[in-house]
Amino acid sequence: MDTQPSEQKVVAGIFAKHVLFVPTHDAETGHWWLALIVHPWAAASSGLSQDCKPFIAFLDSIDPRLCSGMSVEDVQVAAQAAAAAEPRHQKALELLRDYLKKEWSACFGSAAEFCPENIPGISLTVPQQTNGTDCGVFVLEFARRLLDDPAALDYLCAYQASPPQLSAPPSGNLRRRWRKLGQKLAADANARPIATPARAKEEVKQPCRETEKHETGRQRKLRRAESSESEAPDIQLLDSHLQRLASGSSCADRAFAFDSRLHNLLLEGKWSEVKTLTSALRQDMAEGIFSRDVIMVPLHDAGHTWLALIVQPWAAANVSESVLESLPGLEAFVAWLDPCARKASQDVRRRALKLLQDFLKREWTECFGLASDYQEARIKEVLLQVPEGKRSGASILELVNRLLESPRLLDHLCSSQESPLELLAPLARKWRKL
Repeated sequence: MDTQPSEQKVVAGIFAKHVLFVPTHDAETGHWWLALIVHPWAAASSGLSQDCKPFIAFLDSIDPRLCSGMSVEDVQVAAQAAAAAEPRHQKALELLRDYLKKEWSACFGSAAEFCPENIPGISLTVPQQTNGTDCGVFVLEFARRLLDDPAALDYLCAYQASPPQLSAPPSGNLRRRWRKLGQKLAADANARPIATPARAKEEVKQPCRETEKHETGRQRKLRRAESSESEAPDIQLLDSHLQRLASGSSCADRAFAFDSRLHNLLLEGKWSEVKTLTSALRQDMAEGIFSRDVIMVPLHDAGHTWLALIVQPWAAANVSESVLESLPGLEAFVAWLDPCARKASQDVRRRALKLLQDFLKREWTECFGLASDYQEARIKEVLLQVPEGKRSGASILELVNRLLESPRLLDHLCSSQESPLELLAPLARKWRKL
């Protein structure tokens, strides 16, 4: 299987996903069933979490124990498929393990740390077909139920068992329903021109004026407003959305976001105004910014926009070496979140790092009184590996949204100083408000 295009988009490839759906076919019997590869990245020796176990689940609508409601002809077909159930599942397990090992090698350069033998195969209890021909629609139905309800997929991943949503028997008109859906999709595809890259470019160059003729004044105003926002400078996008994104996330008690005023004041050396800007956080908590694990600072310098993540700023306090050795991973650092990293020079980043180090030392003095207790020189810089984006502002917002989805991702960033796999997935082509 050639997966080279997906690898060019994201280094982690399929390992950026928690679950892979693989429709599986037995050429000898003509039978279809569904394989789910769960937590494929956890089979690496450096798995992100011990709580996430990799496994491959088989959802097979023909069980080795035959259904009694079949006709004679259907029983003969099902008997052949059922007799091969265990061998075919084992063969599929071996093929998928081998595929994952090769994909890991293609994505990360070496397969030595990937252990496919740690991926067990399990057969889930699922509704059974009552004839020898409905395996295809059962595969579609299983996938639909899991994708329609995220709780069902979470249950399957956590307990390695069929969720209640999957156990309910399908209705008698299952084949008819899927046939109608297929006919509708085919009709929709025939009703519109086939999408090609050339036609897409042509449509961009020649927007549909007929639609614009029938727009109301309000619709035209909204369309122009959306268009102007999508073309807004990157730093304005960050100022408009970053703070709201951080305060409304599940990690709001661990992350705090400034807007671009902070960097502008630091560049101009206006420390009294910086003190005023950060005073609100000190009023909420005496520790100020040091009460947070991650501080986000939008930066704009030399025509380039990127984001600084000040991680564990309190860890640069003057503590003994023995304490640091006893707490591995407890280190303050600045992580650059930069989807357009090739545009930034080392001098620009070095200047930004020095400004942030000075800012942290002054803030420590404001909060705790003794500047000598803070060792800002310990704070090093790390360039996070993220997918490349054309619009840095929109791309940064999407990446921050992913990072703040779960405390587990912040924990991984703090302890490993590397991007969690969820940050490596391809970026959306168009910015949408979050």
